[in-house]
Amino acid sequence: MLYITLRSGTFYFNRKLPDPFRNTHVVLSTGPRFVGKNGYLRFSLQTGNRSEAIRLGRSIAVEVDRLVLPPLRASITTEAVSADDIRQAADLMKILLLQNTVTEYDYELTAGLGGAPDEMIETPLAPVDLVLPAPGGAGDAQILRQLRSLIPLCLRTATGKTISGPITTEYRPFAQAFREVMDVLQQRNSGKDVPTPPPAASNPTPSVSWDDLLSYYWTQHPSASNRTRLLYELAVKDFGRTTKPASITRQQALDWRDAMLARGLAQKTVLTRLAALKTIWRYSQQNNRLPPMADPFSGVTVVGAKNAPSSRAGYSLTELRTLFLNPPALTDIPASTGQHAALWLPLLALFTGARREELAGLLTAEIETGFEGVTYIRFQSNRLRRLKTNTSEREVPIHRTLLALGFMNYVNAVRAAGSEELWPGLRKSDRITAWWTDRVRSLIGNTGKMKDLHSFRHTFKTACRTAGIPADVHDTFTGHRIPGVGGQYGEAGSLTTLKDWIDRIDYPGFEFSPPPVPTSEDIHKQQKDALARTRSGQQRTQTRQNNLNRKIQHN
Repeated sequence: MLYITLRSGTFYFNRKLPDPFRNTHVVLSTGPRFVGKNGYLRFSLQTGNRSEAIRLGRSIAVEVDRLVLPPLRASITTEAVSADDIRQAADLMKILLLQNTVTEYDYELTAGLGGAPDEMIETPLAPVDLVLPAPGGAGDAQILRQLRSLIPLCLRTATGKTISGPITTEYRPFAQAFREVMDVLQQRNSGKDVPTPPPAASNPTPSVSWDDLLSYYWTQHPSASNRTRLLYELAVKDFGRTTKPASITRQQALDWRDAMLARGLAQKTVLTRLAALKTIWRYSQQNNRLPPMADPFSGVTVVGAKNAPSSRAGYSLTELRTLFLNPPALTDIPASTGQHAALWLPLLALFTGARREELAGLLTAEIETGFEGVTYIRFQSNRLRRLKTNTSEREVPIHRTLLALGFMNYVNAVRAAGSEELWPGLRKSDRITAWWTDRVRSLIGNTGKMKDLHSFRHTFKTACRTAGIPADVHDTFTGHRIPGVGGQYGEAGSLTTLKDWIDRIDYPGFEFSPPPVPTSEDIHKQQKDALARTRSGQQRTQTRQNNLNRKIQHN
């Protein structure tokens, strides 16, 4: 596998390593490299030339494999493979290698017409120079030796079986498949349009439907939010359920993208739906729910979507007054929102600019007071959620308004009740998102732009600029990457300095009402109710899994 990422004209090596390598250094030929807390090994290849980046990425990937694979081999068990398994895996290798050349062509064409897409390239490449050995036993042995790292990968992907040990003569179909790949590449290089062949006819096409794949995906991702579930369901509905996942073609994916754009959907919306369907399809194939076949979504993207204007907007002062003027009573707020969380999260979002998941996943331990006497929120990955990017790990002083409203009284009450979670009654952040969005619609109506909890992030940024806060400081508050080389050096300031800056933010013209402080009994009841909802959800998930398993066995 090759892992390279193009960022701002420079290629980077970008690969996630197993847990034992988190927060450590690995020694490569290019020198020692740090592996982040999230397990990613990232560093610049110091080149903007794609061919050079591929060469470097391939060499580094081999080095990393040597570091990563030995600790994992102890858990590998060899499974018996049949001649049909080997033929099926060899056919898959041929498809992947030929499909890769199509992806390379698409990339070069896109680059020539307007710039290469800024996306990760993670595709199997031939681990050898494209020089074909002479026919015969010696030549086939040379090919098999060169394919020894690709053969186990293709077998595991095609059949789900894991092998270890030497490559023997029974794997000869891989040598033949590679020779067929070379023959097609030579024809393509001579100008002929030779399509990538479909999977072998011996591989049956299952009658699995999109609904089957969706059900399976949710059983594997039980914590997915309702918003994510709705997005994936909408993507499947938009694409159409008549085309079976195992028979979808790349042209159909392209036609669907073009049809969405022709209907006037925003570029980012089209890209999001493409990504949703792509995720379902690829996850299903990786887990043997679909037969080996060329990826129909390879290279299908939406040009310009990443730079398209956002469909979400911040709140005006008038809208803020309307939303916060008369806060609802706790008894009028659904228990699934965490109730107290439903009152505090919008306020925290307004005065910190933090993301919904960052706030919803807070632990009481992340509310700290520094030696300078400044109380702040330490945003870091924890057992409830991971941060979106490396720059999302930060310290944000708590605004004077939040302190005046009694935020620390709430924090101390939760701590006194023995809860590690700051919102003990909140299990899924999408519950509070749905509740707040409904409140926005009922109070201010449809303004033509999406307005939800994330809109506070826009509002906060505007308030920072209005207060004259430097861009690098409010980028620090929101966890955005500070642009330019200079942003990689130094800090935005001490907690005292950051506190002075954040306290300059003001939303004039109205008063905020302090939320009530919960008792220990209130918090214990929230915990008990949340646990009951979680168990009920787990039971429903298990029922869906059992129904899906019976359906698959029947097919």
